[in-house]
Amino acid sequence: MVCKHSGEYNPTNKLHTSQVERRNKSTIKTKCPFHLNIYITKDGKHLRLNKILEEHNHILDISIFNNYPENRKLDKELEKKVIEMLAVKGDKKMIQSYLQKQHDKTVTARDLANLSNKAMKTKSSSFPDFIKIVSDTPGIDYALLLESNSCVGIFFQTATMKSTFDAYSKMIFVDSTYKVNDLCMPLTVFMCLDGNGESEIIALALVKNENIESVSWIAEKFVEKNPSYVKVQCIMADKDFVERKVFSSFFPGAIILVCIFHTLRIFKRTITELIMNIDTSKKEEILEILQNIVFAKSLDECNSLITALKENSPQNVIDYFTKNWEETKHQWVKGLQTLYRNFYNLTNNRVESINAKIKSVIKHYPTMTQFFSELMIVVKHYETERDNRAIKAFVNTPIEAPETEDLLYYSKLL
Repeated sequence: MVCKHSGEYNPTNKLHTSQVERRNKSTIKTKCPFHLNIYITKDGKHLRLNKILEEHNHILDISIFNNYPENRKLDKELEKKVIEMLAVKGDKKMIQSYLQKQHDKTVTARDLANLSNKAMKTKSSSFPDFIKIVSDTPGIDYALLLESNSCVGIFFQTATMKSTFDAYSKMIFVDSTYKVNDLCMPLTVFMCLDGNGESEIIALALVKNENIESVSWIAEKFVEKNPSYVKVQCIMADKDFVERKVFSSFFPGAIILVCIFHTLRIFKRTITELIMNIDTSKKEEILEILQNIVFAKSLDECNSLITALKENSPQNVIDYFTKNWEETKHQWVKGLQTLYRNFYNLTNNRVESINAKIKSVIKHYPTMTQFFSELMIVVKHYETERDNRAIKAFVNTPIEAPETEDLLYYSKLL
């Protein structure tokens, strides 16, 4: 028997055995001389110590011993318990502390991540299993997109989502979020506003590709399953050309508004020195004019700024603006957006806020069945919180503060 630190590093790659060719690495091998010679007696009933050398050439410490990988390993029962904690999004630091205090076990954040990944690998991502769970969920209406006898998309709504949209269908918000399942299918979220100004999820969809055919299928299913689509007057989306074209065709009575935040971000990404072949000062000048156009309060102000943009920009910038933005200025200029029934919503921040909360529960690339389970948790959470706020607003009676002489005087000043 020898010490863990006995021997010396032996490279496995025979092509890089020289010290010069070998890349920098580390090893616990220190040629530790400690060893025990033990043999079995002839009768096979005993072990006899023949020789011992108790000398070590490294530090002996219990903390170092506890941190060896083999000593950090959990037994089967404890490992199962920790995996259950991780499955419900238990905080890794708290789990570390629990194992240290209750089981005198040292584990690292990497050990816990490996356990979580190990549990994930035991669950295969099966789209048929996912569809079965969706179909078995009470109150869910869904449709499947088939391609070459395989499912490449799904659209689904709960009964509550349908009734909510039927009651509040003047304006809808549409956006997608990514990295929410291990099949890399983006989640499209439809949302509306209720009578209290609360954000309401009204439909969800997954598709393999965000091409015009898939986006058209999503819009078609939304229209097919929601007769109140004819009441939609405004749709807030990003500047995706495919999305705008599709929703314009399926909602002919609605104006497609472009999120102001996305508009400004696209300008900053497109109007660059490299893409437009301009210097930094000219880039800053053009971006400032474009930002002023976005926040223009009237059509006259908008047109005046567009004229200024064309007078102060090179031809490639003018061509880009004319082709992609000028004809649709009523969709992305703040002062022109307010002419439509957008309920003072100028961005898609409501949907993006919901997407962020979805991803706070759904970690990167879970299995499809786990994704659906956690998504429904988020949906139920929103419904519960919304109902609670609505009930409070309904049953609570405001209490007016008594009007004092000083308060009345202050009110007159205002």
